[in-house]
Amino acid sequence: MPPKFQSKFISTYAKLLQTPATVPPTEKRFWDDVFCLSPDISWLRDKMSGLGRAGLLGTHQHVITAIFAAAKDEFDTPRTTAKDEITPVELSPNNTTLQTTMGDQDKAHVANSNGSDGQDATSVLRRMNAARTLQAVAQAVLAIPGITGWEIMDVMAGGVGVSDAVFTELVGSLMDTMGNDHESDEMRHSALQLTLALTCGFGQLSPGAYLLAQDMFPAIVSLIRSPTTTRYSFEAFLLLAILANYHRADAASLNPYLKHIQETDDTVLIHGLLWVTRYACSRSVKYSRFFSTHTSHFAYINDRAYRDIHDDTPPSFTSTMSSIFSAFRPAAAPPPMKELFAGQPIEASVVLFPFFEYMSRNRVFRAMLAETIHPDPIKSQSRPTSPRLQTTRPPLGSPKNTGTPLGSPRLRPSSLIMAGRTASMASIVQKAHANAQLHQNVRCVPEFVSLASYILAHAGSTSSGAGREEAYAGLILDILEQCVADEGIMRAMCSPPTEGDSAVWLCRQRLPLLPLRIGPAPLICSIIDVCILYLRHNLSKKLDSGAYVTCLNIIHRTVFFLQVERVRIEYHWNELWRTIIATLVFVLAKQDVVASGTIPIEQIIVGIVQVLDLAVACADGFLPTPEAVHQLVYEMVRASPTLQQLKEREQSEKYKHSLQDLLMTIEFYEDQLEGTNSADNVMRVLAREIERDGVHGVSTREREEPVSVEYLDSQMASRALIFLPALFDLVNGATVLSARAQTFNGVGGSGAWWPNDLHHFPESVKRNLSDLLFSEKGLGLSSYRYNLGGGGLGVSTPARAPETFYVSQGVYNWSADAQGLYFLKAAADRGVPQLTAFVNSGPRDFTTNGQSCGGLFKTGTEAGYAQYIADTLDHIINTLRIPVSYLSPFNEPDNSFGPVPCGQEGMQTNPNQRAAVINGIYNKLVTKGLQSKVGIMADESSNLGLAQNEYASWLPQVLDKIAVICHHTYDFPTDANYLSYVNYVKSIAPNKETWMSEVCCSVGAADASDRKWSGGYDPTIRGGLHFATMMMQSFIVVQETHYDFWTLLSSMIGCSPLGNPSCVNSINTSGWQDGLIYYDPNYAQNGNFALYLTKHYWTMKHFGNFVKPGFVRHAVDGSNTRILAVESDTAFTLLAINPYTTQTTIPVSFQDTSLRLQATHTYRTSATEDFASVGLPVLSNGSWSLILAPTSLTTWVFSKVK
Repeated sequence: MPPKFQSKFISTYAKLLQTPATVPPTEKRFWDDVFCLSPDISWLRDKMSGLGRAGLLGTHQHVITAIFAAAKDEFDTPRTTAKDEITPVELSPNNTTLQTTMGDQDKAHVANSNGSDGQDATSVLRRMNAARTLQAVAQAVLAIPGITGWEIMDVMAGGVGVSDAVFTELVGSLMDTMGNDHESDEMRHSALQLTLALTCGFGQLSPGAYLLAQDMFPAIVSLIRSPTTTRYSFEAFLLLAILANYHRADAASLNPYLKHIQETDDTVLIHGLLWVTRYACSRSVKYSRFFSTHTSHFAYINDRAYRDIHDDTPPSFTSTMSSIFSAFRPAAAPPPMKELFAGQPIEASVVLFPFFEYMSRNRVFRAMLAETIHPDPIKSQSRPTSPRLQTTRPPLGSPKNTGTPLGSPRLRPSSLIMAGRTASMASIVQKAHANAQLHQNVRCVPEFVSLASYILAHAGSTSSGAGREEAYAGLILDILEQCVADEGIMRAMCSPPTEGDSAVWLCRQRLPLLPLRIGPAPLICSIIDVCILYLRHNLSKKLDSGAYVTCLNIIHRTVFFLQVERVRIEYHWNELWRTIIATLVFVLAKQDVVASGTIPIEQIIVGIVQVLDLAVACADGFLPTPEAVHQLVYEMVRASPTLQQLKEREQSEKYKHSLQDLLMTIEFYEDQLEGTNSADNVMRVLAREIERDGVHGVSTREREEPVSVEYLDSQMASRALIFLPALFDLVNGATVLSARAQTFNGVGGSGAWWPNDLHHFPESVKRNLSDLLFSEKGLGLSSYRYNLGGGGLGVSTPARAPETFYVSQGVYNWSADAQGLYFLKAAADRGVPQLTAFVNSGPRDFTTNGQSCGGLFKTGTEAGYAQYIADTLDHIINTLRIPVSYLSPFNEPDNSFGPVPCGQEGMQTNPNQRAAVINGIYNKLVTKGLQSKVGIMADESSNLGLAQNEYASWLPQVLDKIAVICHHTYDFPTDANYLSYVNYVKSIAPNKETWMSEVCCSVGAADASDRKWSGGYDPTIRGGLHFATMMMQSFIVVQETHYDFWTLLSSMIGCSPLGNPSCVNSINTSGWQDGLIYYDPNYAQNGNFALYLTKHYWTMKHFGNFVKPGFVRHAVDGSNTRILAVESDTAFTLLAINPYTTQTTIPVSFQDTSLRLQATHTYRTSATEDFASVGLPVLSNGSWSLILAPTSLTTWVFSKVK
């Protein structure tokens, strides 16, 4: 057998990766030669992947890092920054590929674009191969199960200390390359693919922040608009959508891609997305030769689509005869449905994700979409004249349409029923439009609806990848809900079809089949059809109640619009009514065994009743014929036994009145039909009654308009986070990794300055408060910060003027500050392990102005100040026997809080003074023998930006004297800024931890996306989750070990609770979000000594009870939801926040399969629950199903079983 030769590329990399002892060369000449070799990227990726986690992150990490660094350096150089101004791409009528016709000069430019501004061919080749090598390394490393952000930075950048520089340069190079039309198309495409690989691989891990730091939107748009790179639009739009979901908790103004998507009005860009969507949706239904020859960006998709697997074309005469004869031949049984359609939809369907982003956020996009559906949609017009129709109709987007009664018991003859507009080709002839061909090129909605019919019909029929299919179904239903909520799109969809329109192809792969429609019809008919398909074919024990409610909302909105606009659609309405009633029958029969999923099963019942009641009340406003009205009433009468069951249930206010009205109408016709003995007689009686008097009992009913598109915009913004992991087949759930991330040091808050007030409260209240804060029945805090007062000189508010022990040098009044010492001792008595003494200002002798605020630390008094600190700590620790373990000698030293009179104590201590102060205190602690008992923490700067700017001037001088580096976060940092700070500290103080020791005073969204310094009082769950999200950021994103809120109690409630007790539970703009528990500021005058617990108190209890010193955090991989996994000696505890209004379920497994765990407790805080004990998670196939209720914080406790 002849020897098998290896390429030089393979032999070179095989040698590099052969043994852990290999030292990769650093000479540029070596790597220049390597990057000139023809690459086998698949081989390289597989070779590195074969090293496994232990190799990539351990034995061979130095080699992987060297390969990545060399490839990055080659890719970075040389880059050009000169770019031609982008010319808008115009679509010609016959252009089906979104490419423009190029002139000779343009062709010459493209032909000569093999190099970039004079680069030689060899340099271009090396850059191209370096980009491909980077992609191979990224795919291998980022595919490691459970890899963390820190590990990514270690292996790809060479360490967290240099990751900022490495990834900033790399992202800049990618951005420049994609946006530079002087680069070759192949080079730009390689950069796009590398960016997409990094984006998908980072997931929601911390390195993703680097992609937010630089705005790549113009570069991505350049790829889409450029005539020669338009064929990469599919990948470009996908990249844009994923970037928009990076760290979406930082949404609004902090994610530039979200802002661009919302604000863009670029016609070419929007047409590009519509064009890509059209062909991707078509490809996802059935393969077409077009894709193999005209759209290279779809060519990689080789999977068989729905109709390739099973052709559901209705049989013709020839095919019928053929099937008759073939039936005599033996044939194998067809595979089960679950196996047949496993893996559907194919990857091209992910185009729905960017389509959803634009649909839910961009009004211009919705307007252009409406135009492509129908160029001349129906216009709003006055209703037919009748006594009940003379009231002016409110705008369709108004919150409620309560001014117009929607029924009349008398005026319902067939002449009135037929009034209005009927959408049919027979009655209306549409005008021809010059831009019809353009609309045809980007008219994606028919293809989208066709794909929707297949996905929705099969959503619950497969087992393999079921979560992915359900996610696609949910995404499609949300898009459809947006469509029917938008007035412009609804008018277009309800308009008669134009000449040349073809019928929308709908799924016919599942029985029972929908009636076959011959010829085109208004698009809204197909929308209702796909809703029927979903309702029919997904009834199971795992019914997705959230999706069913959305489906019913679509139908409700459609019926409402049709009756308001008096548009009558020729449609098989009976199929709809029977399907809705069948759904109700199933839900009522199986409600005890159905796992309802996202929202309570009751909401499906509410939706069904509201739809049926609206349809009956407004039947003459949208049904096309009297017979259709009769048939609707007949179906309701037939459903009477089912609907009567609802009377026996505890009725929700949402549908109580609708149910009563509906049953009143049904019972009337049941009385009229008593004694009839055939279906013909029944229909005859119904027709006679309705023709004579109209539908009974609907004259005074008023109906709320369904929610507007503006409301849906606000709700949809969070849903992409739910869909994203499943769309990319990440629904295997989250994994708690075995490796330890960090060991916690505590959770707590401060005693400034409420002890001055609470000291006057009854003893029973003080004891109760101490339990609320420090016992395990309360918050169970493990950290308490005692304010070592400076005397309060110059402070205008007495409650903020803490007493001081200091009288003069060496003279002390140890009876001072009894109020502060009371709660310090209470914390110690209840076992709080970490007690800190922190200073806002030193006594008068140590400030430049002799006051407790408005001045600076007095240079030259370092020794005296140190002696005062040491003497005070010695008294507290050795005389009072209170084990203070940390000292903070200055708190926010960047601010004096002046001028006098001040609102609080403050002593500005300049950076050049801080090292001397710390050295002096440390030496005095040594003299007292306290250096092993008390650690010094510094310097508690107000924000991270200040800290980074000032640390270099003093911190290196005292690294051996301080125990921990503390900071406040009053700049409310993004993940990227926070991570940059922590990385900086690690670079100058690698052996020191950073602790977050103070924050407060931010009012905003539950996901803290709008966090900022602001006034206002928010005691609701929104306020509680707002700060809980910030705690998750500190613990998970930057892996800090300690977190302190500002002050535990506050009187800044902003209202008078004694006169208005309900105000304590309501948001106001007069108070401040600076406490967990509040008390009446007028307690001394009115004797109100009540304590008011906020939702922030209850969310803090989750952390206080389960994040203890010595407990260990484990990283959690595979979930967009930040899950805090905490291990103690006896248990694993998981904490997760759901800041959104939709419930979700996350399957979570543990990487350490030797663990034997038993779920013992689940605690939840929500709008209606305060650390309530709720149902335990269920273990199935090795994963625990964690249910996250809407707008809640949940903790699951798993005991270790020996």
